[in-house]
Amino acid sequence: MKISFFIVLIFSFSAFKTVAINPCDLKIDPVDILVFFNQEQSFSAREELWKKFRYGNQDYKGSAEQNYRLSRSLLGNIEYLNFEKPDSVVEFLDLLGIDSSFSNRSKLYSFYVKKRDLYRGEKSQNQDIIDEVIKAIYEIRAIEENVEVKPYKQGVILPEENSLLETLWKRNFKNQSWKKEDPEQKKQLETLLKTRLVNENFDFSKLKDIMLYLGFVENIQNKDILWREMRRYYPIYRNKNYRKSTKNDNLLSGWLKERYMIGQNSTFFIEVLMTAYNPLVEQTDSTPFEAASGKIVREGYVAVSKDLESRFPLGSFIEIVIVCEINQKGDCLNSESEQIGDFFRLKIEDRMHPRKKNQIDIFFMCKEDAIDFGRRKALLLF
Repeated sequence: MKISFFIVLIFSFSAFKTVAINPCDLKIDPVDILVFFNQEQSFSAREELWKKFRYGNQDYKGSAEQNYRLSRSLLGNIEYLNFEKPDSVVEFLDLLGIDSSFSNRSKLYSFYVKKRDLYRGEKSQNQDIIDEVIKAIYEIRAIEENVEVKPYKQGVILPEENSLLETLWKRNFKNQSWKKEDPEQKKQLETLLKTRLVNENFDFSKLKDIMLYLGFVENIQNKDILWREMRRYYPIYRNKNYRKSTKNDNLLSGWLKERYMIGQNSTFFIEVLMTAYNPLVEQTDSTPFEAASGKIVREGYVAVSKDLESRFPLGSFIEIVIVCEINQKGDCLNSESEQIGDFFRLKIEDRMHPRKKNQIDIFFMCKEDAIDFGRRKALLLF
């Protein structure tokens, strides 16, 4: 799949009426946008911009659909393109075809900026409106394309016990001292082990591989170090020193697996069903433009099923690799795409119905985009 580019102009509300500002209905010509921002608007200039936004391998021909897409990308990437921000909120709203009257600007200010503040048309307030509208014009961009999905591997979850963390740290970062309860150091350990897991092959049924994964070469001295750690947790062995034997190696192997949860399905990605939704009451609830987090929905947000939320709470970012489009049975429609996908980052701001399991719902303002996205198999990385 090639990531298309999307933008959002969020919907505004009044007490009795919803004022919809829908990018799906925008018919702005990219020439008008480029003129507004004092940019070169020739066909060749637009062609270069089209390439810059990476719309697959499709050549720019200036069709209505291409101009529609290009306009959305231009509006959603004002800062990325280094365009000078507009000074006049009225002129900017007029360009977008949005009601620029004082009353509507007041609604926009209340909705986007500060619900309880009185809008007085001040310069700072107008700039806030412009800034928030630009933020709302959001584009999803692939961070990386054609990512190869690594084979499934079981991993490790770091223990909470400080003594075990310190042992690991000293073994893997010999020139740095361990600081108790330092989250950054623990994160460094996790990153190191994940990298080691991906780049090397380990058989966690063997003590040698378990020790190598944790940073210990298999020898008597290192086994003794780990054995002394084990004795802290098993009083029955407190007065027993390590002696080379199959029985002791099996005891040590079992303890390491238990304490570091090696081989306990601690995967670094999980396969999920990925679907799409729109701001429609029949797809959400009575407040379709408000996410469960309380934020206004926009593209780049996702909803997660309840079973995933415990691990990926509202407000957190997730990384996704799209594997392939699937049919109702869950089979890839293109078998050649099994190991290929686009990698991008999304933010969790919404939750799905409790009956949903192992599923992620990506938000699109336009119904056509959600239909085009369909159902996909994806890998949720962590």
